Amino acid sequence: MVEKLLTELLKVDTTHSQNGEKIGEIVERYLGQKVEVVEKEGVKNFLFFKGEGKNLFLMCGHYDVVPAGEWKEAFNPIKKEGWIYGRGASDMKGGLAALIKAFKECPENLPFTLCLAVVGDEEKGGEKGAYAVLHHLKKYNIKRYLGAEPVHTQTPLGMIKVGRRGIIWLYVKIKGTASHGSRPYEGKSPIYFLPQFIRKIQEMEFKDKEDMMKTTVGITNISCLSGATNVHAATCDISMDIRYNYGNKEAEIIEKIEKILEGWEYEIRKEEFCEAFPYRNQDKEYEELVKRIIKEKTGMETEPTTLGGSSDARFFGYRGIGAIEVGPRSHKVHAKGEGVCLKDVELVSEVHKEIVLRSRL
Repeated sequence: MVEKLLTELLKVDTTHSQNGEKIGEIVERYLGQKVEVVEKEGVKNFLFFKGEGKNLFLMCGHYDVVPAGEWKEAFNPIKKEGWIYGRGASDMKGGLAALIKAFKECPENLPFTLCLAVVGDEEKGGEKGAYAVLHHLKKYNIKRYLGAEPVHTQTPLGMIKVGRRGIIWLYVKIKGTASHGSRPYEGKSPIYFLPQFIRKIQEMEFKDKEDMMKTTVGITNISCLSGATNVHAATCDISMDIRYNYGNKEAEIIEKIEKILEGWEYEIRKEEFCEAFPYRNQDKEYEELVKRIIKEKTGMETEPTTLGGSSDARFFGYRGIGAIEVGPRSHKVHAKGEGVCLKDVELVSEVHKEIVLRSRL
């Protein structure tokens, strides 16, 4: 039963990838087969294999979760009206349980290598998780990646993820000169430049491709503290969250922002992510197969989407590997009351199994 498996996974506090060994033990016991452990800087990742051959189909899901905060019952899962609630139920132990169940039900004699990767570190960037696994599997020709992150849809399997936008986090410091509160004309406070800066950011144009969400540039924080009410601030700190369509290049976007800042002294610092590049699945045969299977299982057309933040799929999709994510419906991800519908998990798992069985690598 997938409910028992999911309940066991949810009982383990895997905040920041802790207690990974307990997750490995649960999955190894459920599958009844040998596990291969890939560890990087204390983060444990678990690999299971079936079939044989150079070509590899990778099923990948993460066990790590974000902190529970004040949610005291977060690791004491509760079942109610066909749903199960607990930290990570939606993101993404529900999807992980679906992948594990599907892997178990696939035969041993596949004409390609099937690998199930149960990884950590996704919530903190993935460098010690899926990225480490990617390099560990370098002797194989990874042809397809199947993930199970949750999707924001009202109906089960109403959407599948076929791409992710890239991420740029920028920290901009605009430098001017301070002045007395009564004499703003004697200084050059960047506060008065902010309306122009924001307007020009909103007017930026991009070379977006139509099959991916448009580029968005978000100004998430502004701080212009002078230390006193009667002093015009000499500096302004701005943080920006940029999600960019694959029709654009990171350097071009930063160059556009620097052009807006002309005439000011400034500093720009970029937070480094592990390969936070955009990708759009290019394996059209794979995409059509997934859509066809979902239509057979539900009678509905699914919508390929690039909505949402980042995921481990980016490491694979960016390299030209067919990368698609089929997960349960999202419910209160990263919030108190996070949950997943058990019927969703069962249905998603059935689709996962069919995808593997009908893939021709």
